[in-house]
Amino acid sequence: MDPRVEKEVEELARVVTEIGEEIDLAADEDATPEEIEKAKGLASDFLSKYDGLLKRLGSDEKMEVQRTIGLKVERMKGKLTQLREAPE
Repeated sequence: MDPRVEKEVEELARVVTEIGEEIDLAADEDATPEEIEKAKGLASDFLSKYDGLLKRLGSDEKMEVQRTIGLKVERMKGKLTQLREAPE
């Protein structure tokens, strides 16, 4: 994998973990509407960057990125869906 892509993937892997934690905090019953919106915004920004990266890559690199952080991304998406479906 190209070193620049590798560095970008490492950063995305770090960020997706942090966003998962933000979503967990926002899912807490004591979370404020601001915390919920912050978590949703962070996730949305992250997904835009992740999707943008995948679109720039060839199929081999794309598969490698998905193998590297795809599971974490899918977990984060699942948490985000639960957050969106939670009663206000």
